[in-house]
Amino acid sequence: MSMTLLDIRPPEDHDILIKKLSEIYTSMGLSDTFRHRKKNGETIFVDIYYSDVQFQGKSARLVLVNDITERLSYYNAIEAQNIRLRDIAWTQSHVLRAPLARIMGLVGLLQNGKLGPDEKEKYFKHVLDATHELDEIIHNISSMTQEVNLSKRHQKVPKE
Repeated sequence: MSMTLLDIRPPEDHDILIKKLSEIYTSMGLSDTFRHRKKNGETIFVDIYYSDVQFQGKSARLVLVNDITERLSYYNAIEAQNIRLRDIAWTQSHVLRAPLARIMGLVGLLQNGKLGPDEKEKYFKHVLDATHELDEIIHNISSMTQEVNLSKRHQKVPKE
């Protein structure tokens, strides 16, 4: 074991490590998330827990390191999916509402029966335009939903 703590950390994390090490020496225990570099150069995320203990009459430090890379990827995927779901909800409650309100208003005008043939034709055209817009919005929402379903299918479930 000729590697140092700095050897297993990405260079851009060295300052963070040095700061955390100074905190370690003034505390009884630590729990934090760090990035480690594996032998193959891959960077992973780890949770490190340490505690000072007495072992066979001597002071020792118990250190537990758990790779949480897959779990963080899973949480990030869930967060991205939640953002897409919020986008879908916003689209349904705001974008979908505009053509629907226009259709409702135009139908109300058409129902009152006091319109001439030219006005009726004009309003029917507006209703038709609004229904096409509504159809396009619904197709967009369906596409957004498909994206959420596809991304959900490709996620790995974390091992606990």
